[in-house]
Amino acid sequence: MICDKCGEETSVRHFLPGIAKVTGQVRHGMWVCAPCLAESCGITIPQSLIEKLSGAHYIKVAKCEKRPIDQDWPNHPMKPDDPALQQHLARGGNYGVVGGNGIVILDADIEGVKRAVEERLPGTYTVQSPGSLGWHAYYRSDLKDPVRLRDVDENGKMVNVGDVQGHGKMVVGPNSFHPNGRRYEVVKDLPLAWVSAEELREVLSPWIVPLKAKVRELSRQARRERSLVDINILDVVSLAGLRRSGDEYYGSHPVPSHGSSTGHNFWVNPSKNCWHCFRHDIGGGPLLWIAVEEGIVRCEEALPGVLRGEVFKRVLEAVERRGFKVPDFLKEKVGLEDEMIELGGWLNLEPEVLERLKYGYKKF
Repeated sequence: MICDKCGEETSVRHFLPGIAKVTGQVRHGMWVCAPCLAESCGITIPQSLIEKLSGAHYIKVAKCEKRPIDQDWPNHPMKPDDPALQQHLARGGNYGVVGGNGIVILDADIEGVKRAVEERLPGTYTVQSPGSLGWHAYYRSDLKDPVRLRDVDENGKMVNVGDVQGHGKMVVGPNSFHPNGRRYEVVKDLPLAWVSAEELREVLSPWIVPLKAKVRELSRQARRERSLVDINILDVVSLAGLRRSGDEYYGSHPVPSHGSSTGHNFWVNPSKNCWHCFRHDIGGGPLLWIAVEEGIVRCEEALPGVLRGEVFKRVLEAVERRGFKVPDFLKEKVGLEDEMIELGGWLNLEPEVLERLKYGYKKF
């Protein structure tokens, strides 16, 4: 197909109404490509979206593309009536919607994720992408960090199937043009629903894998534990009922009272000697797992720094009950110190400096 305005080939044409002169003839409108339509008519942000997101959640995106234009866009989102944004839209540029400030956007690329969203999460404002025909579902949420969704394709390769976009992430907004020439369209014009971070992770757990940064964090925690007590994660976590994927295992959380509606909210990596709970986005090494399994701490409390004081003492007692050797010097310690405090001890820092490290000060 040929665009009547620019003469370029296009796979998708749109009707541009009005009186037009095409190949020497006067017509009531012409068929044009997406860039020509955008230039002629501009792009508008739906009023329904503006009413739901009136604050600074918008950025400039290249015409008929997904690429943000401004380099520092995550830190400088605009309001919908910003003159620079309106000028950009009038010229046919796309726009993006940025997560953060209590807003997350679930980008669901495959039918399985879309079905889970529709069946298990409240209805909310939803936009369909003309590329994958996936959904951009907008929510109000306390989720802080973005979530990456993965699945295994027909070749056994792990592929990206969506994301939950929070601060520093964006999706292309409705009425914008996809690179394939079709528009992003609102398919559910509903108020923005509230969904908690825990609920999001639970519903999406069949597709969540720990991000590399999270795995590094869990692995560091496991190494600190193993430097004190030499326990392998497989000595305390059974792989029965878990499914293998490469070097990792997935399945239901082994603590019965914790529960799992998806059968996929728990992860173990024997090579890294660590575990992870998707519902609460926490985990660690064997000692921290013993604390959870023994009921010394609840799963949601298994955070860095929890293995101290009476909790640490009870965990060591549980370790000995399980037949593992606890070094005598360890019984004199007050707890498993976090990484910064350990570093300070190795450097022989003054007690005042160690105290500041303990409470997270950056400068001293």
